[in-house]
Amino acid sequence: MNEPQMLPLDFPEPTPPDCWYCGPTAGPFQTEHQRPISRGGRGSTTVLSCARCNALKGPLNIDEFREGLAERLGVQPSDVVFAGEATTDRPATTAIATVRSLAADRSVVRIDPAVGEGLHRAWRYLRTGDRGLTRRDLASAGIAAHLDKLRQRLDLGEE
Repeated sequence: MNEPQMLPLDFPEPTPPDCWYCGPTAGPFQTEHQRPISRGGRGSTTVLSCARCNALKGPLNIDEFREGLAERLGVQPSDVVFAGEATTDRPATTAIATVRSLAADRSVVRIDPAVGEGLHRAWRYLRTGDRGLTRRDLASAGIAAHLDKLRQRLDLGEE
């Protein structure tokens, strides 16, 4: 009779999961929709996220989250690399874990969602020629141009 083969008992310890956004963390972890359910993301790509990053991202899509983090960190959005998309050539932005809030300050104005969608489409089109262009830059330029037209129409000149 043949002796049964014994399986080795030195299986490696499972590695704890990492947050797709900030990288290694203690958790707790949640399944996070990169396109929020509230914005039609049911069935969209999901990633494992720590509760802090999931709450920080809130109803933002991944591009808006990246832009918000970039603004808080004082870098260009293209410089924010999430842990889940990092490579050896483009390491993850470790400072993501230092951002505690994307809450707006008093200078932030919420725009109509339809206008926001138009802004997003224009930004996607225009940034093909200028990868450093942000939606904030585009919105600021549009508002400044509109204010200049109002000044001219009302003959207010420069203040």
